[in-house]
Amino acid sequence: MTPSGPSDRGEGSSAELPPRLRLGAGFSHETSSPAESAGPGDTTSDAEDKSDSARRVTLESLECLLHFQASPREQELAELARLVAFSLTRPAVPSDRAQRDAVLAAASIHELGDALRHQFAGPDSTAVIADMRSELPVAQQINSSLSRRLDTQSAELADLRSQHKLMTLERDRLLDLSKQSTAFTASLRKGVAELEAQAAVARSQAYAQVAAAFRHADGFKRQVQDRDQEIATLWISIADRDRAYADLQGVASKHFA
Repeated sequence: MTPSGPSDRGEGSSAELPPRLRLGAGFSHETSSPAESAGPGDTTSDAEDKSDSARRVTLESLECLLHFQASPREQELAELARLVAFSLTRPAVPSDRAQRDAVLAAASIHELGDALRHQFAGPDSTAVIADMRSELPVAQQINSSLSRRLDTQSAELADLRSQHKLMTLERDRLLDLSKQSTAFTASLRKGVAELEAQAAVARSQAYAQVAAAFRHADGFKRQVQDRDQEIATLWISIADRDRAYADLQGVASKHFA
């Protein structure tokens, strides 16, 4: 809703409506009756209406306008609902709880205006105090129970903290052992790698020696085979000489016997 009244007529409260809060159509803040529509040629009136629609109105002028327009009960209730909605949703929300209660309990525009101007009777707190006094023993019992639970939980928390400290120390010890074992494992792996390298070198050397021995054995085998062939040739020569010697002995025995 957009206000149509001026902002220079408010006297009491400084609370202002938002720019889009509008009263019923056809109101004039200058008079106590609905504004008459200007003729199509009245440019001055149109300019004034436009400037008035852009102004902000104070709560006093708004209450005055609503008072003159609120002759029907339905219109009064509608404007009252608008004012209640504005008073509860305006940017500066009342921090006073009593004022909010008075705004919600307002049955007329005048009561709502008084509530917004802080001119309202404070609520009767006698019944509230009596209820609070009757509820005080129960609240004290609940507080005692909660205090006992808090003490128990505090003891449990201290126990858990001590256990956490012990577990932290154990974790640190295991981390140190893990670091030491990691270094020892690294040194062992380095030693194993060196031994494997040495074994590979020794194995290659042994393979070379075995291969050389096999080559020497093959050479000795060929020499033995050559000697065997020479021996076989010598045996054949000896056999031939034996036969020739036997023939010579036979011939000699015939001639010189």
